[in-house]
Amino acid sequence: MNSSSSTASPALIMIIEDDPVIIESLRFALEEDYRLACFVSAESGLSLLDELAPDLLLLDIGLPGCDGFEACSMFREHSSVPVIFISGRESLEDRLRAYDVGGSDFVIKPFDPPILQRKVALAIEQKHRHDSLEKEKLTLHRTAMSFLNDIAQGRILLDFVRASFCCTDYRELADKLLQTTADYGLECLVRLRHPDGQLTRSAHGCANPLEESVIDNVEGMGRIFRFKRRLTVNFPSLSLVVTNLPDDEEAVGRLQDNLSILAEGANSITETIAMRRESAARAEAMQIAGGEAHEAIENLREGYRTQQIDTRLLLQNLVDGVEKAYYSLGLTDPQEERISDILRQHAEKILTLFEQGVEFDRRFASVLQSLAPPSRARAAELF
Repeated sequence: MNSSSSTASPALIMIIEDDPVIIESLRFALEEDYRLACFVSAESGLSLLDELAPDLLLLDIGLPGCDGFEACSMFREHSSVPVIFISGRESLEDRLRAYDVGGSDFVIKPFDPPILQRKVALAIEQKHRHDSLEKEKLTLHRTAMSFLNDIAQGRILLDFVRASFCCTDYRELADKLLQTTADYGLECLVRLRHPDGQLTRSAHGCANPLEESVIDNVEGMGRIFRFKRRLTVNFPSLSLVVTNLPDDEEAVGRLQDNLSILAEGANSITETIAMRRESAARAEAMQIAGGEAHEAIENLREGYRTQQIDTRLLLQNLVDGVEKAYYSLGLTDPQEERISDILRQHAEKILTLFEQGVEFDRRFASVLQSLAPPSRARAAELF
């Protein structure tokens, strides 16, 4: 449930709620996976906003003094952190106003803990992805600014960013990085570390055992390590080894700066590829699950329709069979009519119940429509 990594602190959730019972309920649902900072008024919470820098705000609407809507508006002036409103009021007007002031989601009190936990986890995950993208944008911005220092080398960096930003494959990214360093006149080895393992490439393709051992020995030597005409640049997801630095120290200084920026950008893109692959895998799993659910409900719907038809036939056969048996029972005409009336009355009651199946069928149709597999064009967009 915890969206934080094992080496980082759990996400911090700021809770602004004046009801002690609700606060305890929120603690019970969330404190195992997150750090919590609870406040009973908007003023007290917002005063510590910059100091605490929360990852998520859970905000009651009916607060004393500054209510939740006003507090969210003030919060949005300083932060883009997601805000989930918690309220006992669930009118459309309240929901629309919550979104108008910058809310991300809405939870009704009393809340279901698993639903709250899921909403909180999704909101924090989206924030982390947004932060990651902002970090990547910042990295690319710094990369762009360095172009002004050297037009020629800047053009090479720009070409790499353009070519690699849409990469969806680690090998493709590694080869683009090697091509970029070759444009600088450098011979390099590159290793990309990703969730599925690692990939080591050189100018001639897959790295040989000796080249693998070189990377093995230098990838733990700090961010930048230089030895004679060799230079190593290390980032969490990438190691770059240059084997033929020029003799000109001034040129080496410029190259080192650009290679650091180049490696940092490639490191960010490596992490982005991992996120894209994870998102694609989740989307594919959801598509498969939706298709299976659609098929199961369609089968259930057809079974229900068949049951309706079979029951109608059985009831009609029952009435017909009883009426055909009258001649052997020696009943009077009034008795036969009485029995027929009783049978028909009960048959009509049963059939009346089945008339309600029209509403069930409408609901089946609605559920099936929501679970219908996307078109090929839409499915392609998911991946």
